[in-house]
Amino acid sequence: PFDLLVERIRKRGMEGWLTFRMNEAHVVPVNYPHASSFWTAHPEWRLSTADPEALVGNYGPEGVLSRALNYAIPEVRERRMAEIVEVIGRFGFDGLELDFTRWPAYFKPNEISVNIPIMNAFLRDLRRHLDDIQGARTQPLKVGVRVSSTLQRCRDVGLDPVAWHTDRPLDYIAPATFFKGHDLHIPGPASIDVAGFREALPEAPIYAYVGLPPEAESAKDWAAAIRRETQHALAAGAAGIGLFNFFTCRQMPNKFEPPFALLSDILDR
Repeated sequence: PFDLLVERIRKRGMEGWLTFRMNEAHVVPVNYPHASSFWTAHPEWRLSTADPEALVGNYGPEGVLSRALNYAIPEVRERRMAEIVEVIGRFGFDGLELDFTRWPAYFKPNEISVNIPIMNAFLRDLRRHLDDIQGARTQPLKVGVRVSSTLQRCRDVGLDPVAWHTDRPLDYIAPATFFKGHDLHIPGPASIDVAGFREALPEAPIYAYVGLPPEAESAKDWAAAIRRETQHALAAGAAGIGLFNFFTCRQMPNKFEPPFALLSDILDR
């Protein structure tokens, strides 16, 4: 239960945050038992009319678009809004992180730029709903966002975190690469542009989400790669660090435990 989880987190002197994925597009069969009935019932509200059953295992653009929902559809936005408001209203989380990196596909490819205002309005409406929930609480509900690695990449997928923070300050903005040092469907390695975000939003807390190292065969390699990227982000002015998929080394062919000692190293900085 989430309430028990948050209680235990607080007992350890930390805050309990919910990370909410804004457009899940992992490969799942249409009849997968955990697939949303909303998603299953409305194939016409996805970003592509392609059959996701035929694209299981496909993480290319055609596969992702066949699974991701289209935020240009009012019913899609209403559904996502209701999901977020329900879970935040029911459970006592200290903060909400909106994860726009899972997955960075919100509008049809030829309709992205014209729909940026729609996403901006979605954020404004969501903040108003969260204000209503806040009215019954004694502690402020914090809100942060996880977004693509650069401001240009954000706009390329229909996101404008500069407008979001200017309209109403966020508790943090955390750019991240998509997976193993790459951005989704962009050739070549990517890097988190902390400096670019800080230049555009000098008053905003800019964090950096450090993900899986591209190559790591042991806990020692894993820790060294994460430490390097963390040091790079902090040197660029990051106000905080998040670790994404830190535990997944337990699922690799050569399984090993996450290098938990690294967390103390990061905190000591």
